Amino acid sequence: MRLREKSVLIIVLTLLLLLFSIYFTADAIIINGYKLLERSDIERNVKRAVNGVENEAATLETVVLDWAQWDDSYEFIVDGNQEYIDKNLVDLTFVSERLNVIVYTDINGRIIYARAFDLDKRESVPLADEVAAKLAAVKPLAGTTAYAGVNKGVLSLPDGLMLIAAGAITDSAGTAPSRGVLLAGRYLNYAEKERISERVQLAIDFASWDGDLPADFVSAQPYLTSHDQIYVSPIDKKCVAGYTVLPDIYGQPALMLRVLEARDIFRQGQKILDYFVVMLLIAGLMFGAVMVGLLEVAVLSRLSNLSGTVKEISRKKDLTIRLPVAGRDELAELAANINNMLATLEHAQNRLRYMGRHDALTGLYNRAHFEECLAGAKESAENVQIIVADVDGLKLINDTLGHASGDILLRQAAEVLIEACPPDAVIARFGGDEFAVLLKDQSAETIAGICRRIKEGGVAAGDNSTGLTLSMSVGYAISSGRSNDAGELLREADNYMYRDKLLHSRSTRSTIVQTLKKALEVRDFITEGHADRLQDLVRLLGTQIGLTDAKLAELQLFAQFHDIGKVGIPDGILFKPGRLTAEEQAIMRSHSEIGYRIARAAPDLMFIADWVLKHHEWWNGNGYPLGLKGEEIPLECRILALADAYDAMTNQRPYRAPVSKADAIAELRKNAGIQFDPGLTEVFIGIVTKLP
Repeated sequence: MRLREKSVLIIVLTLLLLLFSIYFTADAIIINGYKLLERSDIERNVKRAVNGVENEAATLETVVLDWAQWDDSYEFIVDGNQEYIDKNLVDLTFVSERLNVIVYTDINGRIIYARAFDLDKRESVPLADEVAAKLAAVKPLAGTTAYAGVNKGVLSLPDGLMLIAAGAITDSAGTAPSRGVLLAGRYLNYAEKERISERVQLAIDFASWDGDLPADFVSAQPYLTSHDQIYVSPIDKKCVAGYTVLPDIYGQPALMLRVLEARDIFRQGQKILDYFVVMLLIAGLMFGAVMVGLLEVAVLSRLSNLSGTVKEISRKKDLTIRLPVAGRDELAELAANINNMLATLEHAQNRLRYMGRHDALTGLYNRAHFEECLAGAKESAENVQIIVADVDGLKLINDTLGHASGDILLRQAAEVLIEACPPDAVIARFGGDEFAVLLKDQSAETIAGICRRIKEGGVAAGDNSTGLTLSMSVGYAISSGRSNDAGELLREADNYMYRDKLLHSRSTRSTIVQTLKKALEVRDFITEGHADRLQDLVRLLGTQIGLTDAKLAELQLFAQFHDIGKVGIPDGILFKPGRLTAEEQAIMRSHSEIGYRIARAAPDLMFIADWVLKHHEWWNGNGYPLGLKGEEIPLECRILALADAYDAMTNQRPYRAPVSKADAIAELRKNAGIQFDPGLTEVFIGIVTKLP
């Protein structure tokens, strides 16, 4: 999936998530708020319905108060006269007061008069004994006192629920003792329910607490345990109901009342939420479109341009192309960083191309480029000439003075070749110590002159600081008109160069020996007369023991070059003022083997190579590097060991001050038979004792 599609998908998903979050939040806030309003409204209406029922009970109370506190009623309890019945308890009374029953009882609860009336048929109906007994059992609120209040409320009867009021019968002044109870009742039937509903303008319904209840009443019943509680529950999406319970005159649950109303408030809240969601969706779509457009302009199109430019760079393989940089944001920074990377890669590419054609040490062309030029020359009609030059003794310099010294000679050789050859010459380092030059249309005299300048330049290019002397063997070949085989010319020039190397190899090696001697003078103590004193001491000892003049000359040469291997020891170890570590001692001891290799490589020193290797062996076998002992050690090495030790003790060294002659002689005698030949030690002590 491309970044553009990913961005659009992310925006769409984010907007959807935002919309859903806002929707559910709004639903929780708005709808729940309207549900609370709906609940509050239905609870208020339930209370209105209860008040409507209580108002009906209040009308009965008025009837009871009017009739119970009346002298005629007071006398009727005593005499039960028919005239009272005929004048007052007629059908019109029941119809006008909407009464279903009137009961008079005396103070003992005996029924004096009772009559039931059917308001629908407008005629008297029999009063069941069980109903009459229940009605007769109702008493006023405070018993039978003259000031007893009216007991009104709901009474559950076998044939239904009845709204009743019962008051004490007394005189018109209300001061005489009560002679009985007057009770008036009205059934809570369908007609009464409709009349109360119309009066309170609510859809109400009744059900007996202990009767057969509709399903929704049954669901509400567990939540109604007291008169003050109201339970609200939606019937469906269109209607909501509020329930409460009315107690009977004895305080027990008797009547369940339900108020049913349309869910106008809830639907209004739902409609507001729907409008809100629609507007939110439209705003989200507009916001998403604007965001995608801005993202396209500010990011995606620029990224596409960057990607296209990078593809073009990849396709053309051209690192010189640069990305457009516009603005100061992260994309501009990215483009700038890519441009910096391209510049770095371009530089690295140019560097690699250069390194692919040039030698890193000398800056000349390398062998691969030279061979390309040879291949081109083979196809060319031009006459070509090849010069081959070799640095003499480079391996020996590397092994003794280190590769850093050898690198100096190689760079000097490159400078000599550049100065000696014409500008159009192809000069290359062809191997480790070998150089090659390719020229075109040059005469034999010119080529010979170039070779001569190369040799002369090598002699003049000696390094004064290190004492290195550059010596080069040179060979050349010139193509004839019959052949232009550059490969054959290279082989011919190479053979010529090796012949030149053989002709002056001895003088070259002598030159190298002198170079090493100069290097040793720089790194050792010869400038302080160490070599001269050693030569004098070994000549005195050799003469004393009867060596020939030839042996004495060899012994003096050995004294001069015995430490030639120190040219390969680092200065930090060679000139360290303190004691050497075990690792440094091992490096220092390697100078015997280095010197042996140098002497073996130089014909002038070959005959002392074995002595150079063994000049640190001890008489008791604890020396190095071979662990020889006694007369296994060459005589020359035993002589040099005494002279070198004495001179080292009596002269300044970096690691200690000189000691007196007496102390040096005592040290020699102490180590006779250990480090030194005991016989030679006594002879040497006799010689140095006589020295000033």
